[in-house]
Amino acid sequence: MDVDDLTAIAHVLGLTPADFLRSAAECQVCRDQAPPGFQCLTYGTFTPAAAP
Repeated sequence: MDVDDLTAIAHVLGLTPADFLRSAAECQVCRDQAPPGFQCLTYGTFTPAAAP
């Protein structure tokens, strides 16, 4: 399998090649990147608010 095959399979599945490389534990809602000052309600990770 090469990169072209991976890209083709990802396209068929409606994904990007990077989706295959993500951890299975990564939140599929916020992708572990909750907006500043918010908490991921799926996994409970908190992103601190930006400093004023």
